[in-house]
Amino acid sequence: MSLLRSFFPDFARPSVYELTPARLAEHGFRALILDIDNTLVSPNAPADDAARSFAARMREAGIRIMVLSNNGEERARSFAAALACPYLAKAAKPRPDGFLKAVELLEADPSSVLVVGDQLFTDIFGAHRAGLPALLVDALDPAHEQPFVRVKRVLECPLRLAWRLSRARNCRA
Repeated sequence: MSLLRSFFPDFARPSVYELTPARLAEHGFRALILDIDNTLVSPNAPADDAARSFAARMREAGIRIMVLSNNGEERARSFAAALACPYLAKAAKPRPDGFLKAVELLEADPSSVLVVGDQLFTDIFGAHRAGLPALLVDALDPAHEQPFVRVKRVLECPLRLAWRLSRARNCRA
């Protein structure tokens, strides 16, 4: 995979909540590594009914889930506790170590694990560095992001454009 393509998601959906166990099974996914802020909830928000319900649906279907976050210990721990799932905090995404440790903790074959996140530089690039497929979702609440995340969003713009153009070319082929 070229460096440029390592920033391109393998899949994209407007929301993580569109994922269903059936859709995941179609692609052979049996486990999810999930980002928190702007993927499952607004930045710094606690786990809400939608996140808890999503986690429960996945568990009931045998899909293992895990939270992988660059947030501190308390944020990640309390959020994951609300979802009744394991977590890794201070993951240093996009370094691959956290992703690989998550796969190990999930006791999953890497080919059956899908990483889900809202940022190209941390979630998507990190997943690919670890050799994992990645799903990009739209940020839930970009208006309430930290300033450094807003800067990253601006820097992501050329990559998102290149990704959309590559998808358009592939559709015509």
